[in-house]
Amino acid sequence: MASSSTQTLYRFLINSAIQRCRSSNRLCRVSIVVKRCLDLDLRISVSDTGDMIDLSEFQVLGNHEFCGLWDGVLSIATTDVHEKEIYNYRVDAFQTTSASKFVRLPSTLKKSVEFSGTDVSLTTKDDKDICVAWMMQFCRKMLILKIPSITVELIVEHMVGSTSSDTLVLASEGVTLPLSTSNIERLSLGMEDYVFKHRNSTDMGCWRCYPNRENLKIGTGLAYEMENLPNDNQMVEAVIVVATVPDYSESDCSLDSVAKVLYFENFVPCSMPTALLGSLARINWKDYGLAIKSHLVDDHGDAVIEWENLQPFTTVELALHCYHKKVKKLGTHKKRLPERSLVKNAMKLSLDDLKAKYPGLFLSPHAVKIKKHVPELSRTIAGLILSSNDDHFTKECAVLLGIQPSDLGKEGRVESCVRERIMSIIEMNDINPRKRGREEANLLFHEGGGNSGDDEGECLYENDYDDASLSQSRT
Repeated sequence: MASSSTQTLYRFLINSAIQRCRSSNRLCRVSIVVKRCLDLDLRISVSDTGDMIDLSEFQVLGNHEFCGLWDGVLSIATTDVHEKEIYNYRVDAFQTTSASKFVRLPSTLKKSVEFSGTDVSLTTKDDKDICVAWMMQFCRKMLILKIPSITVELIVEHMVGSTSSDTLVLASEGVTLPLSTSNIERLSLGMEDYVFKHRNSTDMGCWRCYPNRENLKIGTGLAYEMENLPNDNQMVEAVIVVATVPDYSESDCSLDSVAKVLYFENFVPCSMPTALLGSLARINWKDYGLAIKSHLVDDHGDAVIEWENLQPFTTVELALHCYHKKVKKLGTHKKRLPERSLVKNAMKLSLDDLKAKYPGLFLSPHAVKIKKHVPELSRTIAGLILSSNDDHFTKECAVLLGIQPSDLGKEGRVESCVRERIMSIIEMNDINPRKRGREEANLLFHEGGGNSGDDEGECLYENDYDDASLSQSRT
């Protein structure tokens, strides 16, 4: 990987370009170019066709931890659609005064062409192969967002002084989607592709492991809050994907119980704050048939979750995207951590959505325990109905079960209907049990509280545990 200092620098420059494109409200392109200089240093250029740059964005780059790999100098060319010139600047991030930090250079006249955009370039001593590998991974993560109206490309020039180049990553999938597609729908589609491509380790989807999209079960959640300014919502989107490879698959691809939590801020991949990962860990995952064995933020800033005893051929992937609906210029506001309650709520909503979409597959241990008694109970109730000599009673039972009285005599028909009704009640009561009110206390098999052990069933894990509820925060 590239050094942590230059990773931070590259991420900042790409983030700045993305925000300028977002604020322009038009179709834009962000190009990242990596080129070897004559002195064997790397020349990195990040250009965009968004709004004109605001030099105040670079006030935050005065940290001397970048010294050694980067000399602190940026070359900037920027213009707006209605400007007749391209304005050139030299920025020395390590200078302490504005006069020495920002130096305006001679402008360049436009040649009767209206365009807007910015090019920021710098020279570093990063290893080219390591730098390109990091850039590719970063851009592929951006693919997951399917950013509307913005194309992102990574171009690597092969030889010193040569015009030969390759476009290694072109993140244009978001441009082809209808503009009416919401951000969370885009993230959901991107996560599907991410899983199909085995966490972006392949360029094409692995159809041997996932012969159809029915092998993917997806839940989404959106939480937001209103700030003092109009239309300045802080948005948090969460997507969870449970992918199952059929055990008859001949694929030799590896699946494990460890997953990275993909984290994005303002449409750019970022390191996951430890506090936010802790909020996710405090969710009572066992309500959804899942359990976290361990969680941490690794040396690269990636959040890693290890799931506890998933069923064979199953993987669970998570994504979080925190952003402001209104684009904020970099350097003009104090960066603050997204609200942990919003992050937690968004993820819980995605889990509720998952459970509601796939009844019976993401049951709590309590519901699984009850399910074990359903066959015997169904047989008993069916036996009571069929043994009655009261025609009026049996006809009423038929109506309640939704079958014709003439079907009562069919072998197994009554028992099957009773079993389906009981299962439906169990699944209904298991959806978001924290929101059930007192008026539902008399519903069949309503959980009255207390601890329950885990039993084998349609849960995604199998360990015994104490089902004490973990503390929940409110939005």
